[in-house]
Formats: sequence, structure tokens, C-alpha cells
Amino acid sequence: MNRSAVLLFASVSIVAQSHADDTNELVFARKAFGEMDSVYSISRQVADRLPQWNGQTNEPPLSVFAAMQIARQDILRRGGFEPRDTLEITGVSLLRSSSDVDLHLWFYFVDFECGTWSKVQGELCVLMDGTVVTRRCVPARRKH
Repeated sequence: MNRSAVLLFASVSIVAQSHADDTNELVFARKAFGEMDSVYSISRQVADRLPQWNGQTNEPPLSVFAAMQIARQDILRRGGFEPRDTLEITGVSLLRSSSDVDLHLWFYFVDFECGTWSKVQGELCVLMDGTVVTRRCVPARRKH
């Protein structure tokens, strides 16, 4: 890896939401990108089995290094890269999501670049049990 990953420690308050097509889906992160939003969600069953951590005692259940390794393996497993392409983890953020439905979880956002000549950038989420969550793009929320 040519660059060293940077760990950002932040607390984010994002309200979990249910969607009409799946009332068991809990949105724990949403990022706005112009006309589209990137939404990260898990089921209540996945949320219930996650290790508990309050962010104030000891280290997180999953280390930054482990989250980076899990992300790297997941990205490579998905494929679509040329053998000569490089894969760099460019950043790791430790975030907390809290909501009105008692969804309090910590997770890592892992940013990456891949490619040799034309760089493709992306991100994914790694939960504290090692589960990888990728984004789902939805139309942006309109402010009234």
C-alpha cells in the first residue's frame, strides 16, 4: 500500500427508517451525492446479533486492520479488475449510528481506489462482526 490509511473517529446521528417494501430494513447511514443518495441498511436480525460496544471502553470489537483486510478481500472477490490494477485503501472512518428505534451501532466506512491508469473510487461499510454492507443508490431526498 503506497498510502497509509487514516482513521477518523466521529459520531453520526442518523435516524433508522423502514421502507414500505421491507419493514425489517434499518437504514443506519445515508450520504447525499447530488441527485442520488447512498443508503446503507441491514435487517433487524443482523442488527440484533452485532457485538455491543459503547465507544468508551477498550477497543472496538473489530480492529481497523481487520476491517481493512475484510474490505480488501470483499472488493477483490467482487472482481471486475485487471490483473495489473492496484487496489489501495485510502481511508477508514469509525462511525456511530443512533436512531429512534434503538439502533446504536458502530461501523467502519472504508474508502478505496483501484485501477492503474484510470482510478475508480468507492466505499463500503464493515460492521463490527465483519459483515460487509454495500450501498444502495436511491433518489435524493428533496428539502421542502
